Amino acid sequence: MTYTGRLIKPQSIFKATAFNHLSYGVSDYARSRDFYMDLFGMRLAFEDGIQSSVAFGSPEDAIFICKLRKGDKGALNDHWAISVENFDFDKVEADIIRLGITHHSDGDSAWTFNDPDGYQIDLCAETGLYPGCANDFFHQTREFPNKPVPWVRR
Repeated sequence: MTYTGRLIKPQSIFKATAFNHLSYGVSDYARSRDFYMDLFGMRLAFEDGIQSSVAFGSPEDAIFICKLRKGDKGALNDHWAISVENFDFDKVEADIIRLGITHHSDGDSAWTFNDPDGYQIDLCAETGLYPGCANDFFHQTREFPNKPVPWVRR
């Protein structure tokens, strides 16, 4: 392995297994949903009248299509999510804390934090994550403080 100049020996804390999803803000989510379904044959995985998710591939990856936030201009890549193998909610948080990363939960299947350039990342389980899951108490297995999630469009 070639030395990259990093401060730690080349290794990884987590083993990424999939690009879980991309969250994409648009002016008209239904129009964009139909575009991806009609052009690429993607499957409608979730829809609540405000946002939707279209999925494709094996294993499935998804595009979460949400309405733009007030003031946003043009389409916006809001965040991406990376699935890791053997995701254990508490163990993953312990590693994130050990690394000194400011974070918060996104339901019981993901932790959210920013990369060094401030771009939002969801580190998540291979299953169980969908638009709005952090605010959907019917699908939670843990109790979380009722914190507003800034990127959920309402």
